[in-house]
Amino acid sequence: MTILSEVTLPEKYIPLFQLPLRTLVTTINAEREETTKHLKTRLTELEEKIDKLEERYIEEKITEELHKKFADKYGTERKKLLEELQSSPIK
Repeated sequence: MTILSEVTLPEKYIPLFQLPLRTLVTTINAEREETTKHLKTRLTELEEKIDKLEERYIEEKITEELHKKFADKYGTERKKLLEELQSSPIK
């Protein structure tokens, strides 16, 4: 038995709680959508950086050492962003 199953709201109070609860749920969902949108934007920007890094390395504009340094940094950031997106309830 869960705690929630032990709690009941008398019928006469339901209308008082409906609008505030709907507003709360709508606000929470909007914030989650905004966070997800922000994470996707950051991921896109990071992937563009990774592409530019690869391009510079191939064109020999940066050293292997510099490439590795930034590839590791960007890879770590990308992994973190992907994990945050996967844990998000909004896809």
